Amino acid sequence: MVIFDWDGTISDSISVIALSIMAACEKAGFPPPPPENARHIIGLGLKESFDYLCPGMEFERFKKTALHYRDEFIEREKTIQLFSGMKEFLEDLHARNVILAVATGKSRSGMDRALIQSGTSAIFQYTRCADESMAKPDPAMLWEILSHLRVESDECIMVGDTSFDVEMAHRAGMEAVAVLYGAHGKETLEEQNPEFMVHSPQELFGLIHRLIKN
Repeated sequence: MVIFDWDGTISDSISVIALSIMAACEKAGFPPPPPENARHIIGLGLKESFDYLCPGMEFERFKKTALHYRDEFIEREKTIQLFSGMKEFLEDLHARNVILAVATGKSRSGMDRALIQSGTSAIFQYTRCADESMAKPDPAMLWEILSHLRVESDECIMVGDTSFDVEMAHRAGMEAVAVLYGAHGKETLEEQNPEFMVHSPQELFGLIHRLIKN
């Protein structure tokens, strides 16, 4: 089984998320974070993200800020595309009977919209979202996926673009592939010692094909 993160790994959505976060903070009366800070928290749950960016935010204000973020993101999300070749790659894995799943910091409603918009709903056997479980890097999402699909952790690999993905994978007993074309840079990813690192979607495609053949 291969478990993927979504944003920044499958979907080329990092800039849209960062812009939406910055606009939501500004609407809520907080200084908009620098782009690098907005990118850094991508992959966390929304509450954890705004706790990091706006320390001390009261829960009622968080709820309003979260609504601002949702509005900003929905306004922009139709521009989001999957990385070049990604859909064909996933379809090929599915045709080879590789079990595919998603563990994401997105909400369930956001994930469902993304699956429909990208035409990938039938490819994934299971998806798990931050508002259904514990946020990354807690391994709960991965354990829930394993339990649901009746797969052991040593039969899986996790693919993600943030240190949260790599840490989550290791805490769940899985190997991790860190992709360098998403939210976190090489130095940040290397801190979690991923088993594999790739620089492009095309390099990822080749690696996964080699791994499943082995």
